[in-house]
Amino acid sequence: GATTYNSPALLGLADGSTLVVYKRTVTAVVTLRSVIISAEGQSISPEVTIGAGGGATTVPALCQLPTGRILLADSGNVGWYSDDSGNTWVESAGNEGPGGGRYSLAYHGGYLTMVAQDAGTGCRSSTSSDQGGNWTPDVAGGGSYGAYTGASCLGLPDGGVGMLFVDTADGELKWAR
Repeated sequence: GATTYNSPALLGLADGSTLVVYKRTVTAVVTLRSVIISAEGQSISPEVTIGAGGGATTVPALCQLPTGRILLADSGNVGWYSDDSGNTWVESAGNEGPGGGRYSLAYHGGYLTMVAQDAGTGCRSSTSSDQGGNWTPDVAGGGSYGAYTGASCLGLPDGGVGMLFVDTADGELKWAR
């Protein structure tokens, strides 16, 4: 059958190289794969199979902890980690974070925040204090910011977390802490 590649996630590494995680689908079987692009962009490492993908349309998220560990979230789980810049991956037994299809993951002040976008419910978020082992119950988009889509989160230098999103009430791009 035909092979397709989709849903790439990128992470810049300390040595200047770039970790790329993506979905590879062959005859309806989806797997998560990774490669490392060298700092000068001249070479690509051999493809590494990480594990089963959560679905061809979900977009994974990457986050690097201060220890250097890289976390990979897909389908609501921090499901894998790498301690060697993405050359090898270990499946983790993390509990589920928010459900959705497109993920954003940020480390901030000792916490992880995961935001997931779901076509049916907008965005949902959840927080972990143990590097993705356990997650707070997910919270649907809304509250003081209204309903939103397209959310991405970012760990801030002061230990907080910021979120960029589209407010569905007015179609405006907004930033919240």
